[in-house]
Order: sequence, then structure tokens, then C-alpha cells
Amino acid sequence: MKSKASFSASHPPKPFQVLFLTLILTLLLTACQASATATPDIARTGTFPVDSLFNEYYQGLGGENQLGPVISPLFEQEGLKCQYTVAVLMCLDPEVTGSTRYRMAALGVRIGIHEAPPGGAQSETSQVVDGYAIYPGFVKLISSLHGIDGVGKPLSNPRYNYAQQRVEQYFENAAFYYRFDDPSGKVNMLPYGWYYCGRTCHYEVSEDNRAFNPVIQPLDTPFAPALENIGGLRVFGQPLTQPYKASDGNIEQVYENIVVYSAIEHPDVIHLRPLARRLDMIVADPGPKKYGPKDNMVFYPTTGDLGYHIPVVFDGFIAQHGGLDFSGMPVAEVMYYDKDVPRQCFEGYCLDFHPAAADLLRVRMVPLGIQYLSRFTPANVVPTAMPKIKLVLTASEQAPQITSQEKQIINITATESGTQNLEVNVATVITLTLPDATRTTLAVSPTDSSGRTSVTVPAMPALSNGSMVVYQVCVDEPGSTGPCVNGSYLIWNNP
Repeated sequence: MKSKASFSASHPPKPFQVLFLTLILTLLLTACQASATATPDIARTGTFPVDSLFNEYYQGLGGENQLGPVISPLFEQEGLKCQYTVAVLMCLDPEVTGSTRYRMAALGVRIGIHEAPPGGAQSETSQVVDGYAIYPGFVKLISSLHGIDGVGKPLSNPRYNYAQQRVEQYFENAAFYYRFDDPSGKVNMLPYGWYYCGRTCHYEVSEDNRAFNPVIQPLDTPFAPALENIGGLRVFGQPLTQPYKASDGNIEQVYENIVVYSAIEHPDVIHLRPLARRLDMIVADPGPKKYGPKDNMVFYPTTGDLGYHIPVVFDGFIAQHGGLDFSGMPVAEVMYYDKDVPRQCFEGYCLDFHPAAADLLRVRMVPLGIQYLSRFTPANVVPTAMPKIKLVLTASEQAPQITSQEKQIINITATESGTQNLEVNVATVITLTLPDATRTTLAVSPTDSSGRTSVTVPAMPALSNGSMVVYQVCVDEPGSTGPCVNGSYLIWNNP
């Protein structure tokens, strides 16, 4: 049974409705062997007691501190008894005995996350699975969650999310993140459960988690082979634009930390645009040598005996990632820009040093590519990560639950984030994800003079009772990854 069907966020309930809903919830929870404690006010908290069937399993995985609060009542789906937490969907197969009867559902697969593993042979160790290297900081937590058998196989490489200042990695059943500046070992879980449950669960997560968007639009990356030889996306960040022809005739692409270009016929010979000067980083003339290796400095002369000192930790990073021929010479000595973090800028990029961070994150590239897109719009390109107009989409289904024989209507509104003005002629596309991870895309008419549009989803008689249909509505513009909005509704066939 699925008690989610009993409430809606569209309108606040009237007093008699509250009484009726409370009665229905009580009956459903009893039928599903739920806890005998009083049903919380879901309109206020969006949380539920962990069902007695899952209590030991939930606590064994770390309970609320690790998996987040329980955000749904017990329900049945395809013969399994399940309950959502913020981070996962816990399920129990009553036909199986032993510890294997409990599992976390493969929400990452249902969401549609997939990223090809990096090329090159890698040994199959505890930190490499199916060619994906598991971020070292996540290994201990994964082990406590019953290892790969518990969290599922990797679906992505470690992603360096500079907008949220964290490392992320996605697995079939769970996902993890580690903030750049958090103490070593402080790992959190990303909100798979909340994201997939959508509006059917009425729990409000933190602002960081509301920005959670695990599906990245694939981009052409002609520079990927050349960049992979000197560190790859882990170092230089994700691409933010499709490749485009620059004003000087070269092919160019903006990444989170750099802007790369090459001759059209030689994408394997790459160079960096001089972002440090373009973005008005502090520039200083070269000076005489004052420090050496005993001071943990390397001196590079640029004009006669004059030059710049480079900290040994920065010099090592540069040597491993293309050398000074790639980064360009320094434009100034080491300086403090903010937060007492030492920074040194080179022609092509800037480096920060965070002494308290984990080893892999102490030397860190500054996201100059993001700054570049926020200040300039290169000719012939539409940024994929930062649309020119900051639109906000809202979407809602006409009914939070329908039968498998009924059509569903999704209503969509587009507004401008700053002025709240309704936006006309905005093209959108809706993607439906079914319980078996099948994905279907439907075209949507552009928004009308009132900034609104709608799409009719056909009836799906093949779906079983209790199935959840998850949808994502996104702006449909070439080279754009957003904005998007998510929702879901329930298939519930009344007896």
C-alpha cells in the first residue's frame, strides 16, 4: 500500500480533510505493520517514524545521522515493502530470508545517471570498481554501508563540483559528497531519496541539497584526450560550454577552471587563454631572487635576473599538469586574496593552497572559467551552465495520483528570477522516468503570453499499482543544461 496517495501539497487541507486524512493514514500504517506512534503532522515536518520492519536495518546503516530522516510512510512496490529516507529508498523483500532481504533500491539507475569510466587499464582493487576509481575519502563510509554490495556499483567518476565546493560521486543505490574545506573523513550522503520521491514527499531539504542535479548533459569534448594526459576533469573541472569557434578562428571551450583553445585541425595541441589578466587578477613586475629550496620556493627568472618565486607545492602541481609551458609564467608573487588562503596566478590559471584540507585538495585551481562566463559571453557560444536569462521553472501535476487508465496534465510556468516577470515563448522539454528506469521525452509547446504552458502525459495501463512516475522539465535550448524542475505522481488503482 502507498499512503502517499492520501495527501497533496497543492492546497492546505480544511479541518474535516485533516481528520479524514489522519484516519486514512492510521489505517494504512496499521495495515503495513507501521509503528504504533502517532502520525506526525506531515504538512509541517514531512517526516515519519521508521517502520518497525526497517528499524534495525536503518539504525545499522547509521540512522538519521547518516541516511537522513524518514520522509515517507511504509508502502508496497512490486512486491517489496519500502520506505524513503532523504538519502536512499530502503526496501524489504518478504520472500527472501537472511540479511539479503534488505536492500537500498537502485535510485541512481532510475534517475538516469551514467558516466563512462576513464580510459586505460586499472587494477580491480577496493578503490577501483568496473574501471571507476572510488574517491579515497568515500571508501570508509561505503564500507560501513555494506560495501559495494550495499551502495551498488559506481555510475560516475568523482566529480569536482566547484559551484557547491565539493567532491561528489554517484553509485547505483547511494551518492556521496565531501566539502573541499571540511575536515578529512567528514563525508555526507546526497539526497537520492528526496530527489526521486519528488513532490510526493513533502520534506524540505537544505539549500545545498535543493541545488542537487545529478544528471549532467553530455557535451562534446574534443580536448578531453589532451587534458586527460595532464590531469583530466578532476583537475580542470567540467566543461561549461560546447566547443565553439572563437573570434581568432581557433576552436575554444570553457571549463570550470580554464579556457582551452586549439587550431581546428589540431585539437590535440591545446593552449590556455590568459584568464588571469582578463579577469583583472593582481599583476606585479618580476623582482630579484630572495628565496630558494630551503625556503620551499623555486625561482624562475623571466627578464634577466628578475623573475618570480613559486612555492614548491605549486611547482609540483604545475609539473604534473602540463608544466609552465601550459600554465604560463606567474603574473605576480604569492598573495592573499581572501580567507587567508595564499594564491598565485599564472597566465592561464590560478592556484590556491588550503593547508587544513585533505591531501588531494590542498592545492586547488581557482574556478576562473566560471568567473569568465559570469562576466563575458564569448562570441558564438551559449553557456551550458549559466543561461543568459536566469529563468525559474515551476511545474505541477494536475493530480498527485491517477489510475493507470488516466492521462496526466503537467502545468509549467516560466519566470525571470530577478524580476519575477512571466517569460513568453520559453521552449521546454519533459522527461519521464518509469519504475524500470525507462525514460521517455515529450515535447512541450512554448509558454504563452501568460508565461504558462502544459503537456498531457498519455495513460500508462502497463504500470502496476503503486508505481511512481518521476518527471523533469527543462528549458529546451541548444547547449543549455538548465534550469530544470522535478516532480512525480503516483499510479494508484482504487480497488
